[in-house]
Amino acid sequence: MVLLAKSWRPRGMCIAGREIMDGQIGGWVRPVDVNNDYAVRPSVVNYEHPDELQLLDIIELDLGGHIPCDHQQENWSIRRNRRIRRVHKFKRDELEAVRDGDSDLWRNGSSSSIGRNNRVRYAFAKQYRDSLRLIHVERLRLTVYQDEHRDEKRLKGTFDHRGETYTMQVKDVEFENECKERDLGTYLAQDRYLTISLAGEFNDYCYKLIAGIM
Repeated sequence: MVLLAKSWRPRGMCIAGREIMDGQIGGWVRPVDVNNDYAVRPSVVNYEHPDELQLLDIIELDLGGHIPCDHQQENWSIRRNRRIRRVHKFKRDELEAVRDGDSDLWRNGSSSSIGRNNRVRYAFAKQYRDSLRLIHVERLRLTVYQDEHRDEKRLKGTFDHRGETYTMQVKDVEFENECKERDLGTYLAQDRYLTISLAGEFNDYCYKLIAGIM
């Protein structure tokens, strides 16, 4: 599959991408380890270090059964004794052909204290049959801010899509790491592809996250 999302979560990584079969791009796949709180263990990555696993890598991995959960219908179990290896690289200029058109980003109208249109009530979210979207935005405003609850810098992104403005937490590993080295403030990025993920339930909401920036 071509890797389009990579973030850290407790006990490992959350990765996702589009399946490649016979040279053709297929549907979304989110590999999960059901024995590790759905996180992929870094030890299964066949690179010198898991941080080397990069977006747009074409990776080969051995999946088991399909294990959909509510709106996260893309979940497939990963075989724990098989390793992930990189076989090629996907070209960024090919993303336009595989983005998810002009699809809405699920239900709008609910916002957290640091976001805008960035969450969906669980009762509504579980009615959806997908949780991953690849979109293109002309402008992405990245804001480094101080999280008072965690006493650390965090990153959120603001963009417009189909006439709506969104502000979501950025979980892309590379951009999260970079934000720690930057001063507090807002920075502009242009012409970006974003992987948007609708996360699992937390306090009766499912949050929309920027899981990949390309």
